[in-house]
Amino acid sequence: MPFWSRGSRDKEAGKSQPTEASSMAGQESAAISSAPSAQSERVVEVLTAAAGLAGGWPAELPRDTFKTVDFDRLVERLKDYQEREYPPGLLGSDHSKPDYRIIGGKIGRASNLVQDMKLCTQASMPGQRKVDTNDPEAMARAVFQLVEHYAMTRLARFLFMIPTARDEVDRISRGKKSIVVGELLVIEVLKGVEQLLLEICGEVGFGSFGDAEVTQKFLSVVDSARTE
Repeated sequence: MPFWSRGSRDKEAGKSQPTEASSMAGQESAAISSAPSAQSERVVEVLTAAAGLAGGWPAELPRDTFKTVDFDRLVERLKDYQEREYPPGLLGSDHSKPDYRIIGGKIGRASNLVQDMKLCTQASMPGQRKVDTNDPEAMARAVFQLVEHYAMTRLARFLFMIPTARDEVDRISRGKKSIVVGELLVIEVLKGVEQLLLEICGEVGFGSFGDAEVTQKFLSVVDSARTE
């Protein structure tokens, strides 16, 4: 049975996100449209929505970033992080995925001993805290705090909200109402971030990583969809 750890954000926090998107839409749309890169109207609308949901445009991405990006390929890359199974452990794959749910008004995460051990031994924990790797529950709590730490950055929110923003722009263009649920949107960001962190674990081998490597990994996801 997995151990469920709960995050610091309650589900009411997520509900404010759609309001942010609508209030910032004009400001972000003007900035994106006036950038050197000529974007299709649909891409501008999606980026505007994602930036609004994220609380603004991330400083790490220049405004003309998407000039040479295959946007649909980027969305598929981001969705792959959010939907993929955990990487195999020593005994192979157990076909499980990151499991986040609303529990008692807060978002909770199900522990996974193999993946939790990877992250606790390779990632630099927020506040440089030490984690007792002999305590599965302590590892599960530490991993959720780690994932939350990066999921709360504007860069992570912006990137992993792009798939939902695209779906919502397409829905609205067909005359349908938006169905964004704030806490579920946060969960999609958490799932994407967790898988991205685990991918870094595989890339560094027996090494460790911290903020600089994670930021570079986020940016490399965008670079992987470039057309030139």
